[in-house]
Amino acid sequence: MKRILSLVLVSAIALIYLPAAEAAARDPLVQLLIKKGIITEEEVRAIEGEIAGQKEKDGIPADVEERVARLEEKEKALPKMIKDAKWKGDFRLRNELIVNGDQGTDENRQRIRFRYGFVTKATDQWEVGARLVTGGNSITSTNQTLENSFQHINIAFDEAYAKYSPTGWLDLTGGIMPNPLYTKDDLLWDSDVTFQGVAANLKGRIYALPFDEVFLNTGWFPLESDDTGGTRTPSFAVVQAGIETDLMDNLAFSGAATYYPFFHVDNPIQTLTGLSVSGGNRVNGAALLDEMRAVGINGTLKIKEFADFGLPLTFIGDYIVNTASDDNDSGYLVGAKLGKKIKDKGDWELYYNFRHLQPDAFYQAFPDADAAIATGTNTKAHEVIFDYGLAKNVIFGLDYYAIESLTGSSDRQILQTDIVAKF
Repeated sequence: MKRILSLVLVSAIALIYLPAAEAAARDPLVQLLIKKGIITEEEVRAIEGEIAGQKEKDGIPADVEERVARLEEKEKALPKMIKDAKWKGDFRLRNELIVNGDQGTDENRQRIRFRYGFVTKATDQWEVGARLVTGGNSITSTNQTLENSFQHINIAFDEAYAKYSPTGWLDLTGGIMPNPLYTKDDLLWDSDVTFQGVAANLKGRIYALPFDEVFLNTGWFPLESDDTGGTRTPSFAVVQAGIETDLMDNLAFSGAATYYPFFHVDNPIQTLTGLSVSGGNRVNGAALLDEMRAVGINGTLKIKEFADFGLPLTFIGDYIVNTASDDNDSGYLVGAKLGKKIKDKGDWELYYNFRHLQPDAFYQAFPDADAAIATGTNTKAHEVIFDYGLAKNVIFGLDYYAIESLTGSSDRQILQTDIVAKF
């Protein structure tokens, strides 16, 4: 195998010097070898130089094959999980204007967000992932405000997990993981929230049912450690079942029903970090006033190509009710999105949603923090987002919120202007 790969490398480099029409068809092979890390740009250039100098005399230098073989041995020496690691990240520069109505001082601030991480395979069935982000210990934000006379900022892990996939239809994950649930909006889960605990995700086709895919997501997630010496760890579990299917050639539906039972969150001995800000959930000290057992449904209806735009149009809906509360216990979001995920220059997407989330509908620490006055609940808000591709993997974005609290008379408007670069 080593001999074969060495000959392929030598041949690929040599073919650069064939007539232009023929070489153009083969140059991508060299690029692929560079991309996979089998050979570097510098090493290719060195070999090209020697070939160029000798092509009128003896053809390819005699020791090129041996040198390429040594490179292959060096590449083989790297552990597979390092060679196969997939790295990705993004950087966002934001200007944020906040107008607080009559309730406070207006603010204009500059913020950054930086995220960088990897996913790799320890074996064919085991995956490990980790990511570093700005934002410190915030639950719902990886933003860092530029302030404090150039003071250095904190970097934190927002992902560090292992995933075991014994079959193609089952994933078992533990640690700090990306959101393992089906969700298409941020009514309950801010996009920066990562889950800590254990999760199981099942998906596949059940041929007795008329759906393209059926899925079941479940997990258990501690909110605080149990420091009482007993077994009253504040935590919650999730059971979510859903489907994804094409209704017609140009129409697709996906949706899920979810049950969130919370445990020991009404224990005043414990301290729940997410209740450090008042104005959302009704509380008893640093605990929730009541237990929480929330039931929700959410989904999307997608027209794959809408009218003359030729772009997808997606309708989004989400509803939640806390069955353990007797009032102020429900919420909903409705929205529509025209366009597609931004990848290249000229791509664009326009999104509007309206949300109404009562104080005790859900645990206040997790919903979108931007769409509320003080906490994630007790809010109604209009949001409009426009994203445009400036170049491949470079996005210009505008995000506007008009927000009112449901109890009290606070109101706020926010305009966020973003430049995002993905890599």
